[in-house]
Amino acid sequence: MITCKKIPSRKYTNSVNSILKHFGNYKRRGKKTFIVDATPMDLDFNFNRRRQSKEKLAKMNLKWSYSSSKGHYIGFKATFVLDYDSLTPVAILLHSGAPNDSKLFEEILEELHRRRLIRKRDVLIFDKGYYSFKNYQIGIKKYKIVPFIFPKKFFTKQKFDDKLSYPLDVFSNNKKKQNSKTIFKRLKKELLNKLVNWKKYKPIRGKNRRLL
Repeated sequence: MITCKKIPSRKYTNSVNSILKHFGNYKRRGKKTFIVDATPMDLDFNFNRRRQSKEKLAKMNLKWSYSSSKGHYIGFKATFVLDYDSLTPVAILLHSGAPNDSKLFEEILEELHRRRLIRKRDVLIFDKGYYSFKNYQIGIKKYKIVPFIFPKKFFTKQKFDDKLSYPLDVFSNNKKKQNSKTIFKRLKKELLNKLVNWKKYKPIRGKNRRLL
């Protein structure tokens, strides 16, 4: 077993993603859809039943965490990004412990953007754990993608419209701003159509679940 003490999680993640970049001769062609999901990774660090102190774990960038599927464990949260058409893994991100998914949303998009894995108008499918109107805004305004995060019960079309409004300065005659507004409106419309009919997309999430 490779221990985190010898190989930092960031270095390990970069190494894995470097391999994935060439896995299956993956190539970009046109608009893409990606499935994003996370799962706890138990390192079985406590196999000898010795209680590990927080101080000792902190030195190895580890901590005690909890998930509904594993209970208390020591390890990481692994976020997998799969190409929808081929189910080819294109990226894996590791985070120590069990951070909230919604708080990792922007970091995930920034990493995918940095690696040039996502482009404008791509669709990224997330489960309810990533839900927040702020994340819808970040996905559309900053990265110009369709952030298809499954909504929660209190989601309404009216609230969606109220929260996702474009800045007033787009009413200037600046051509670049007008073009940005057009893109924004298209992405918002596509996202809303998916959110209203989100239940029919649940089997798509199942594709990823079976692989994790």
